[in-house]
Amino acid sequence: MTKDQSASDHLALAPRDDADLRMALRVAARTPEQALIAPIHAIARQVHEVLWRVQDQAVAAQTLAWWQTEIHAMERQQATHPLTRHLQPKVADGTLPIEYFEELVDVRLGLLEQPVLDTPQAHALYCYRAGSALLLLDGAACGYGARATHRALTRLGHALEELRILHELRPDLDHGLCLLPPDEMARAGLRPRDLLAPVPPETVHDLFRAVGERIWRQITAAMDEIAEEDRPALLPVRVYAGLRRHLLELLDEEGYPVLHRRIEIAPLRRWWLARRLRRQLSHSAHAQ
Repeated sequence: MTKDQSASDHLALAPRDDADLRMALRVAARTPEQALIAPIHAIARQVHEVLWRVQDQAVAAQTLAWWQTEIHAMERQQATHPLTRHLQPKVADGTLPIEYFEELVDVRLGLLEQPVLDTPQAHALYCYRAGSALLLLDGAACGYGARATHRALTRLGHALEELRILHELRPDLDHGLCLLPPDEMARAGLRPRDLLAPVPPETVHDLFRAVGERIWRQITAAMDEIAEEDRPALLPVRVYAGLRRHLLELLDEEGYPVLHRRIEIAPLRRWWLARRLRRQLSHSAHAQ
């Protein structure tokens, strides 16, 4: 199998409902290693969707336990799932740290016991385990060397998971999950049940806007903190973060209707934005 074929095989595994990731990889991933981002994110997506698809808590726990077993099978080159089979060579050779995959599953197991994050510490820990671990896997696949980049990916992953929580608030709520920052909810005078009211309080829009503006700043700061020498290898990650940041701008323009409908970047605009981001970010890396 050629390198181009290998990269193409990996890209085909990108989560179908993450069009921003698929587009970022399509325009910016140039190596099989960069394309590994696709199955990495697909695993994260599938383990989270267990909490949406499986209503019985015991069955959900068994499903996530199966994923734990499958992740450890990658170390022994004995994985059976198509996603883990694509990743197991890089797990076995130490490129992809197994502990980050463990975090992706373990944090969802924790949500079975604590579906409402009721303290700022619980929220921060969840975002680290679900978001930072994911972006650190992306970075490990692409390759990076600077400590500053490690910190930047940690912060970027945290912010992107907060964006996922905001963007997918309705399906999370419909399945008993409330993962918004509890301190910011409290300042807005909101409780989880208020978000499910037929007519939510007006303060929900103030909350969503405040959270969205903070996430936008965090994504921007984290992207700027990636070390110059690591930026070319991490171009797909940076394009993806740029698209997600634009999604926040679109959510703001639409008034954050996240309780009622899902907002996405239009396909042609996404393609145009991704290509523009690739040119801008590539140029800035070469200029530096």
